[in-house]
Amino acid sequence: MKFSNVLKDLRKNQNLTLSELSEKIGYSRSIICEWEKGKKEPTAGSLSALADFFNISTDYLLGRENEDGTKTYENTQSTQSEKPYILKLYNALPNERQKKRVEWFIEGMLEDNGTNEKK
Repeated sequence: MKFSNVLKDLRKNQNLTLSELSEKIGYSRSIICEWEKGKKEPTAGSLSALADFFNISTDYLLGRENEDGTKTYENTQSTQSEKPYILKLYNALPNERQKKRVEWFIEGMLEDNGTNEKK
């Protein structure tokens, strides 16, 4: 989900008007409106203020994280566009031992996330 949609949903779920949110976080009503319409992007400081106010992470605000804290990559291009590059790097490893280390590392990461599927 895009930042603009996340912010609007959060504000509406707390039954806040643009003016009320503006007063609470110290940013103008017009800038909040522009964020919600996707016309402007927030600064790091404004993201922090919003995250603190709503008691959520900045990653959640940016659509990079679900409510439960798990990562979502729907808004990043890395999932598909970096696959050929990652595969190229893997294939460039000079020996099988290094390739096994990479595989071991990835399997460990998947296990940590509970998504490891055995071959």
